[in-house]
Amino acid sequence: MGCCVKFGLYSAGFVGIIYMIIYFINQSSLPSGVIRLNTSFNGTADVYMEENGAARIVAENEQAALYANGYVLASRRLWQLEYLRRLAQGRMSEIFGDDTFLKERTVHYDSAIRTLGLTSSCQSPYPHMAPYIQGINDYALTHIFPTEFHSFDIIFQNWTETDSCTIEKLVRFSGVGDWGVEILKDFRTAITQNKDLVTQNADSEDMSIGVINKEEFEALGIKNQSKSPQKDPNFQNSAEAYLKETIDNIVREIEGFGINGGSSWVISGEHTASGKPIIASDTHTANTLPSALYFWTTEYPNGRFISGSTVPGIPYYLNFVTEKVAVAGTSIPADTIDIYKEKIIGDEYEYENKLYPLTTREEIIKVRSNEDVVLKINSTRHGPLMTKSIKALASISKWTPAILPSGDYSFKWIGSLSQDGSSFDSLRAINNAQSAEELLDLIKASPSLNQHVIFCDNLGKHGNIGYAPMGSYPKRKNGEGHTISRGWINENEWNSDIPADSKPYLFNPKKGYIVTGNNPITSQEVNSEISSFTLGTARAYRITEMVEELIHTKSGKISYKDVTNIFGDKKDSLCPKKKESFKAAKVFMEANNTQDKEAEEIIDKIDKWDCQFDKDLSEPLYLTFWEYFFRSSFMANKFMDYPSAHMKIFSHPDFEMNYMNLYSNISENPNKFSQYCTSYANMTTHSCAENMYWALNHTIRYMKRFRSLSTQWGDLHLIQYNSLAYTNEFWRSLYNKEVRDNGNGNTVAFSSVNFDRFRGRYSQNLYDFLFDPPKEFAAASSVGARIVSTMDGTLQWSLSTGISESLLSGHYFDMNADHINQEMTNTTGIKEVKEKWQFRIIFGDHEVEKKDDL
Repeated sequence: MGCCVKFGLYSAGFVGIIYMIIYFINQSSLPSGVIRLNTSFNGTADVYMEENGAARIVAENEQAALYANGYVLASRRLWQLEYLRRLAQGRMSEIFGDDTFLKERTVHYDSAIRTLGLTSSCQSPYPHMAPYIQGINDYALTHIFPTEFHSFDIIFQNWTETDSCTIEKLVRFSGVGDWGVEILKDFRTAITQNKDLVTQNADSEDMSIGVINKEEFEALGIKNQSKSPQKDPNFQNSAEAYLKETIDNIVREIEGFGINGGSSWVISGEHTASGKPIIASDTHTANTLPSALYFWTTEYPNGRFISGSTVPGIPYYLNFVTEKVAVAGTSIPADTIDIYKEKIIGDEYEYENKLYPLTTREEIIKVRSNEDVVLKINSTRHGPLMTKSIKALASISKWTPAILPSGDYSFKWIGSLSQDGSSFDSLRAINNAQSAEELLDLIKASPSLNQHVIFCDNLGKHGNIGYAPMGSYPKRKNGEGHTISRGWINENEWNSDIPADSKPYLFNPKKGYIVTGNNPITSQEVNSEISSFTLGTARAYRITEMVEELIHTKSGKISYKDVTNIFGDKKDSLCPKKKESFKAAKVFMEANNTQDKEAEEIIDKIDKWDCQFDKDLSEPLYLTFWEYFFRSSFMANKFMDYPSAHMKIFSHPDFEMNYMNLYSNISENPNKFSQYCTSYANMTTHSCAENMYWALNHTIRYMKRFRSLSTQWGDLHLIQYNSLAYTNEFWRSLYNKEVRDNGNGNTVAFSSVNFDRFRGRYSQNLYDFLFDPPKEFAAASSVGARIVSTMDGTLQWSLSTGISESLLSGHYFDMNADHINQEMTNTTGIKEVKEKWQFRIIFGDHEVEKKDDL
């Protein structure tokens, strides 16, 4: 027998043994039978397991339900719980500190999180959470830890209230983005000296759309007190210094976590076939394994039913359906952070012409197999002074700037402020709401996650639908905070939180529907006090367009299927305008008698294409490459010394509408911005239309050299699901998954395309060339979960991966195929899963003899 054959057999045997060990450890995590517990509360909880691994908990009371939820969650996601609390508390170095490559990066990340002070803002007790915490800890105490704990040689420490609180704040932070956009916007304006390229307001042709239109806002009678903030006149002069200091690469070695977007819509029962509202939502998450979200169902003997999802570690549902109401939230582009430039003199800072001492605290960062790192954090009245470690926060919040310019800057985020437990109390109350009217008041008053929240009920003839922004929002003395503020004067202070009765909302709007898609609360002509940092999203525009078409053509007959079809829509609403604008390349060719048959064929194919970003088409790839190469050349002469900063600033998704203005201007007048299109690669060019031609030419040459002109969108646009545990290539090859995907960052079938992640050419390394070619447009985030309900006591849902984090559990990645194809799992009453009984928990001295008596 040859050596190669022997080596192959030995390798296969070794892998097989590892799989069996993993399987044995993972299988030991599944409880069964009857569990008796001596607790301060009485009752029972029966746990049923669906075929996909999702839990159905039938509990006699809320305490029993919370305990069972914590217990079952720990059996499915104990490692994820451990990972998330370390991520939220800046304790990653305790795991990865002995890795030379990761040590510096994890210390930077931990330093940034410690500077934010999430743990110190979570000191209040949360008594209602006690059964949930006990459930997690009791499971961990009596079962073998998942394989990741053994790999890193760590022991699970008891779960605490602070762990859940910091995770809730981590989720909040993953969705904020105004500070990064503010900084990028100011720098772009400074470099270009042309505000037309960085417009703050949308023109009539833009597809910007608010959740609440001007007429609806005015009908609320809310007084608008928003003002324009004062800018530091010297700030923009620092743009050049900023660009020279910008680091080429943002820290991405720590796998990101985040709920960073989504879309939701609800249609009034007046227009549906059932006569009750239909609500639908998808949540955009980082592409991690396991998923950032966890699904389960709870039932009570009195008929109370609640089913939905949350982030592991948060005991209450975030998106859910009950027998009466439904709630769906998505990230809101609200301004909840301010950056202040401070005047620091020694150990003091200036404020209103006086000097005040800096507040100092120390944090000890434990580093595995290395000495502890002592972090000294100085703060002004506005918040902590941010260090260079702030760049590490980009692994959580996609909008984080790569680095701050020279100087001393403090950071004030409303989520860093101490809370008294009301955040979890409000989530608990929202979970127990009995009507849409009750939800409206609870959501407006909630200090929890900053989100767009739509909701509905099935009460009355057609039910009710509504919308309100959830979370706390600063009420600024000087209006909006859309720029870096001067910290030494009081004109930029926060007066208080915006009170609940001043928050805009919708309740049974005349239009008969509500749509959110990470768009502003109000339309551009209304300056709400809850100000936005973005012009809007093409997704919100497209969903609104499709919902209005349904109401126009099928009012009274809109079905569940009509609504779920929206999930799979692959049309980019900005694409038709881009196609029209990029015809400037053809005009240039004709004007200069340029003969380029391949370019003409590509232009013709794009012209006939319907803008569907289908994974089996080549046209999406042509246009995306074309746009990437054009953006790479735009203003390149001003960024010759720092090209990575150029792409970082000019590829930001929240400036998409600005590019639409640019493209329109080039179509109307190819010479308008010619001063920014003076070169392409090493060539001198004379207009943006010429650059568009060379970008197309470059697209063809690139694809022919490294791919082919028949390469399809799905070949290079993939979702790469990465394990939260392993950096080792062997383990990643076992745990990580990859699938071809439709859509892009503008489609309802969302799957982001980040130009600044594009490597642009193959590595010279032979292994990379053969086995790891670049996936130029791999998605950084995608739709992690979907829910839809027709308000008949059921929930249809899907998850991008699976319920369990165990590789061989059978539920690690089993839901992905259905999720990608918009196929939903139906959750109904407990009768359908009686035979799936897994175990019973008996609390206190309560006795139940038969498991089927509930």
